[in-house]
Amino acid sequence: MKARFIFCYCAVVCAFILISVAIAAAERASLVIEADSGAVLHAKNARLPSYPASLTKLMTVYLIYEALASKQLALTDRLEVSAAAARMPAVRLGLKPGQTITLEEAVLAMIVRSANDAAVVAAEHIAGNESAFARLMNAKAEALGMSDTVFYNASGLPHPGQVTSARDMAVLARALIADYPQYYSSYSASTFQYRGKSYKTRNNVAGSVEGLQGLKTGFTCHAGFNLVASIEKNGQRLIGVVLGERNNRRRNARMSDILIKSAIPKTSGNKIITIGDLAPEVGQGGRNELNKKAIADVCITGSGPPAFTKASGWGLVLGVRKKEKDALLLSRQIKQQHLKTLRAGRPASMPFLRGVLLYRACITNLKQDNATAACQQLRKQNQYCIVANPNLVKSYVAKGRVALERSLASSEYSQWPQKGAKDAN
Repeated sequence: MKARFIFCYCAVVCAFILISVAIAAAERASLVIEADSGAVLHAKNARLPSYPASLTKLMTVYLIYEALASKQLALTDRLEVSAAAARMPAVRLGLKPGQTITLEEAVLAMIVRSANDAAVVAAEHIAGNESAFARLMNAKAEALGMSDTVFYNASGLPHPGQVTSARDMAVLARALIADYPQYYSSYSASTFQYRGKSYKTRNNVAGSVEGLQGLKTGFTCHAGFNLVASIEKNGQRLIGVVLGERNNRRRNARMSDILIKSAIPKTSGNKIITIGDLAPEVGQGGRNELNKKAIADVCITGSGPPAFTKASGWGLVLGVRKKEKDALLLSRQIKQQHLKTLRAGRPASMPFLRGVLLYRACITNLKQDNATAACQQLRKQNQYCIVANPNLVKSYVAKGRVALERSLASSEYSQWPQKGAKDAN
């Protein structure tokens, strides 16, 4: 009977793990096409709605190239920096209001540095303001057949309505290469100069595989790590797109893998599927349901779990503070004052939401007797204290993760002003 129980338990756990892995994997998207024909050589979630992040700048650059081709602009044009452009958050050049930058410098700043302020300067120069430029972006996206894409800004800063797909990014990259091949070499630039300072590329994928050139990288907590790249193999120009990976290393490895495998000659006789044949993902949901786990994967657990997630055992709650450092300081002070009973404890700052992000000062990883004895001593000293059993400690950890995710989402989206967004459609 015991063996049967263990078997059933393991089966349930394994099934849960497999389902969880499948859900997480479904949020990653990748695509490889042959540039000349548009033939699809690899596709996974190719039309899954995703956040583009700085891949958005590929459309900004396309519109600049279009204006150059029609003689509306010249690379030597000097663009004046507005106050709005200077306020753009990182990544940026640090442009100041009233400064000037040439159009060529702005383009290289977007490609090499992924500079948000440079993108806004160019957008304002072309269309007068960024909302008007976003309308041009959406018109061009429609003309190119990018039916999964909506733009709200020129930089790729977070906006809940700004979405794309791997398919659409491949469509855009293909158009850039085909329509403006004279500028293709700029995508492999490793540095550029502005006002006497040298800026290095943020695209570290170039050179990881022989012949691989990164058109553009992109990252926000919601988007994950994105990349559009190209490679020439066996006389083919291939375009690859990876969206929503957890970190740079996994993104680059994924791109290298799908491009190398796609460059292997295929046996004939199979029906050729082109980029236009890719159907929307079944059950992909609405745009408000995009990449729900991207924040947790990339910005919370991507570089190691936050300290409070190591909490276990019995715990003490000692108070609430507005700042994480203040809650942690209180926990450490209490532990030091009662070292005899709390020596094995782990000071922690547990985030939670009460309209705003707050922090519980806690000591965890205790035995029940030590937690109870310490709390009794603290109460005699008129110090606030409650004993938390292991289940309550686990609940605090779970709620802490949710609180950080929601707070991070709010903070990230707040970087971009919401007013005028409706006009960008």
